[in-house]
Amino acid sequence: HETISKTWTLSPAFINIIRLPSKSAKFDTVLMFNEYLKNSYKENFIEGENILYTFDNSIKKHGINYFYLKLGLEEAGAVLGLVNNLVGAVNNLYGITYAEYAKFDFDARRYIAIRKSVLAFRFTGGIGIPYGSSPTLPYIKQYFSGGPYSLRGWRIRTLGPGTYYNPATSGSNTQIDRTGDIKLELNSELRFPITLLFSGAIKMNGAVFADAGNIWLAKQDPAYPGGKFEFKNLGQDIAADAGLGVRFDIASFLTLRADLAMPVKKPEVVANS
Repeated sequence: HETISKTWTLSPAFINIIRLPSKSAKFDTVLMFNEYLKNSYKENFIEGENILYTFDNSIKKHGINYFYLKLGLEEAGAVLGLVNNLVGAVNNLYGITYAEYAKFDFDARRYIAIRKSVLAFRFTGGIGIPYGSSPTLPYIKQYFSGGPYSLRGWRIRTLGPGTYYNPATSGSNTQIDRTGDIKLELNSELRFPITLLFSGAIKMNGAVFADAGNIWLAKQDPAYPGGKFEFKNLGQDIAADAGLGVRFDIASFLTLRADLAMPVKKPEVVANS
């Protein structure tokens, strides 16, 4: 801890191993026609390091009008690349394919008290760049959008990248290919009290919220037309939703939540209009 509000966390080494012990014929077919997904699912040995900086003044502000910020840098492959150059061809000698990439992630949150309500904002995202012999980020390091902690108007992993849209699989629950190298997301939510239940043991709160954002590819891929990030298309690529929610705060340590949201701006609709 640098101070009560500032924290640095250093992980000098971490290891992940990606293996696919078995693949179905259907999954193999999907990979055959999707080079990006095929590279994402390569068996990989990931060795790297990361550093996190966290600023959180909620204690100092007594949980009122506080700010939270987390910044993270992660790199993988540099050490193994050095070993590869000094000792010999690691990939060829031991049959190991190691990932090479660099990532930057951020998560900024602001909470503003308005009488008995709270206005919460969150701006989060990141960028991951593969380099060297890695054509893509490993699948577990890629970004996705949609779901209860993201853009709530879309199911998890069903949005993007960019304006990409495939009507043949839009209603499928089996598609797992909506991932990317870049992510930007903004969430805003007004939280307000509704009533107390069971003599105050449970607080029932309401929420009105809106979400916006998307994921993108760092490089254009023929399997995902419209998926590459370009500043000139940013306004068109951003998806947006709005909705209502209810929260049950139980004894100040457990929160049950339910949200109902609908898309108000679909990137593929704007792109094709």
